[in-house]
Amino acid sequence: MKQFISTVFLLFKKDLLIDYRRKDLFFSLLFFSLLVIFIFDYILGGSSSVLLSIVPALFWIAVMLGATLGISRALSLEIQNGAFYGVLLTPVSRESIFLAKVISMVVLMTFMELILILAMVILFDFWFFNIFYFLGGILLTTVGLATVGVFIAYISGNTTVAEVMMPLLFFPIILPLIVGGVEIMDFALWGGDVVAMYKWLGFVFVFDMLFITVCSFSFGLIVRE
Repeated sequence: MKQFISTVFLLFKKDLLIDYRRKDLFFSLLFFSLLVIFIFDYILGGSSSVLLSIVPALFWIAVMLGATLGISRALSLEIQNGAFYGVLLTPVSRESIFLAKVISMVVLMTFMELILILAMVILFDFWFFNIFYFLGGILLTTVGLATVGVFIAYISGNTTVAEVMMPLLFFPIILPLIVGGVEIMDFALWGGDVVAMYKWLGFVFVFDMLFITVCSFSFGLIVRE
């Protein structure tokens, strides 16, 4: 187990260093998500009451679309330039490769989400009922998004229609997760039923654990193909 954790950590550092040097990926993901926010703001004519009521849904829609673009782009570049196959030749487990990529995507997406929510706070003028539930909900939902996104991106990466396959497979699977993220964020912003919120937290946690387990073990089968 100790060897496995150290391997995941080393691969994570490698992925994070690549993402840091390739800043265009982070900024394209961030600007795309911000663009979604500004488009909705423009369409709704700056109506503060309407915008505030849809802040949680708007936030996660922007993150979902940005994640689709960012994850697909990052992994397609690795596959196209052969870097991914080079990693497969190393004597490390396939599960550690997958988990390291998921963790690096979680870090990248979390930074993007914090900047995005800061922009929304400034733009729509609101604050949190409970910021700790907000941060917990963001982390749990992002883990699920990154896990499913990385797995689907590797499935579609070797196809000639990767750009089409990614959203077609990704969106239906993560829809329940997005609903959970919206409900948790809605409570974090405005308050509400604590019991219902904890049920959604539990649902998102179970979703994460299920897909981390299934995707990690299935990843080895995918890369053999």
